[in-house]
Amino acid sequence: MILWLILAALTLLTVAMLLRPLFKGPQAMAARDAYDREVYRDQLAEVKREEARGLLAAAEARAAEREIGRRLLAARPVPGDVPAAAAADDPREARARRARRWTALALAATLPLAAVAIYLYVGTPDAPDFPFASRDKVMEAQGMPDINEAIPRLEARLKAKPDDLEGWVLLGRSYASLGRMAEAVEAYRRAVALSNNDPDIVAGYAESKVLEGGGTVTPEARKLFEEVRAKDPKNVPARFYLGLVKVQEGDVEAGVREWLVIQSEAAPDAAWLPELHGEIERVAQEYKLDLAKLAPPGAPLVPPMAAAPAAGAGGTAAARAAPGPSAADVAAAQNMTDAQRQEMIRGMVERLAERLKQQPDDLAGWQRLARAYGVLGETEKAADAQAHVDKLEAAAKAPSAQAPPAAAAAAGAAPGPSAADMAAAQSMSDAQRQEMIRGMVERLADRLKQRPDDLAGWQRLARAYGVLGERDKATDALARAATLAPKDPDVLVAYGNALLAQGNSSDDPPAKATEVMRQVLAIDSARREALWVVGLADAAQGDKETAAALWGRLLAELDPGTPEYLQVKGRLAALGKAPSQ
Repeated sequence: MILWLILAALTLLTVAMLLRPLFKGPQAMAARDAYDREVYRDQLAEVKREEARGLLAAAEARAAEREIGRRLLAARPVPGDVPAAAAADDPREARARRARRWTALALAATLPLAAVAIYLYVGTPDAPDFPFASRDKVMEAQGMPDINEAIPRLEARLKAKPDDLEGWVLLGRSYASLGRMAEAVEAYRRAVALSNNDPDIVAGYAESKVLEGGGTVTPEARKLFEEVRAKDPKNVPARFYLGLVKVQEGDVEAGVREWLVIQSEAAPDAAWLPELHGEIERVAQEYKLDLAKLAPPGAPLVPPMAAAPAAGAGGTAAARAAPGPSAADVAAAQNMTDAQRQEMIRGMVERLAERLKQQPDDLAGWQRLARAYGVLGETEKAADAQAHVDKLEAAAKAPSAQAPPAAAAAAGAAPGPSAADMAAAQSMSDAQRQEMIRGMVERLADRLKQRPDDLAGWQRLARAYGVLGERDKATDALARAATLAPKDPDVLVAYGNALLAQGNSSDDPPAKATEVMRQVLAIDSARREALWVVGLADAAQGDKETAAALWGRLLAELDPGTPEYLQVKGRLAALGKAPSQ
């Protein structure tokens, strides 16, 4: 309230100062001949002063006085001159003066009111204060590093050690996050030279040049992306921006088709997938594209809902059963800053703690949580988690105790990479991290030979093989998981998706994948992935009625206007069936 009063006072003061000249009455002004006579008198006095100082001779002074005297005598009132007081009494002048005053008053009242109205419409008057002096403390409390302080330290480090590749990459990312794109380009250029044209770093360099140019892919950036794609055909930034080139050149469908392929190949939890999804949706809506017709033939089949959370509570069973950081998490941590790794670890620990509220008998989970809190330095939480561990271990040792099957299985389960493993991974080289991941995967596979009924273990093994690119082994692991949980739709969907990825046609899913998805529908008749895949299989076999019925049910589960909705709607139209909504 005090701020509003101050602003109002300043506004009134400013308006008053601007209006003051308009409200002053007419000033009495001397006639023109009076000004002339005054000037000539000053000239006569000046001549006398110059004569007294010796600047003018007596004869020159007399001549000047005579000339000025003639001008002084000639100065007299000019006919037609109106005295100022008489002009002020002129009715027309009075009306004009009143009109000017009312106009000034109207502007003085309207402009501040308009400014307040605009602020209330586009501003945020209810936003809480965020004093500059306290921002550092707030950011520190939230675990947010001050990038403005980190950059000078990093710059100083690179001056002392100019061959630090990781440092130049980090500096480029930091500059980019602050919008200092010219400096980001230079930092990435140094990194490219040190990395011997590593595709990922070259892609970052090219992307920074695109952002420097306001989002336009220049010929130079395009050439860089093409070089990256030649070395790494699966490089996502290169493929995305080369698709953007096609959109910018007018071949919109070809560009969106490339983006759809990227989306279909992406892991469901890829951090960049929502942004890609939004860009596809934006371009499709802008150009009125039918996304169902743009999927290129032969692309691996991925259900259109793969990028979105499945219907139901809490996500997949694999996610719920995940005991902590997976091999994929460790791989992702390779490209993070220290602050980002710490934030990722804390997020995983919080998710584990939330899961244990729903599964309080998970002994291995409480053991991992106690270790994780210890790594984070939260001793009280670590002690509380350890108390749960002691309670469950005591119950398991009691003669009359009947330990829950899930807890008994978890007690001997290897917890996978812990928060401590994640912390250790920060100081490893890329080769060391990869070796660590592979070693953990091998140990997990060996353990599962001894404990073949460990459902969560087979799910972790499948994810780990997926990270390593060994899809066949990942599919085999999911097949074992499906055998252990034949009534769990989440497990079956994961297995079905793995089988789909091995298919050769985007319109005719493999028979085994279709069989698995039919099992899913028998358990959950509204499961989106199963409705899509079984519909594809029925359509490929000529059973258009059944396919249309399945896709009609699927359409009812999707949000109108999304790429998935448009894709299913297009499929129904291709069958000659009107969408259900």
